[in-house]
Amino acid sequence: MENCAKPLRIGVVGTNFVSDWLMEAAALLPQVRVSAVYSRAQATGDAFAQKHGIPLVYTSYEAFLASGKIDAVYIASPNFA
Repeated sequence: MENCAKPLRIGVVGTNFVSDWLMEAAALLPQVRVSAVYSRAQATGDAFAQKHGIPLVYTSYEAFLASGKIDAVYIASPNFA
């Protein structure tokens, strides 16, 4: 029987090299789609989205979370002070 489930739509917070690793892994999984990216800077978010074929870019974290376009969030922002 064919899998009819919709893919898991992931939103990514951050556009660094760790996010690139996530994109490489997600590309191997047909049941996962990265559908949005959040970045503090529009230009950075746009460049990352274009590089990886991500359709949506947000610079507002609240709009990103409230969009209804993501099922889960991967946080790749720096965690050091």
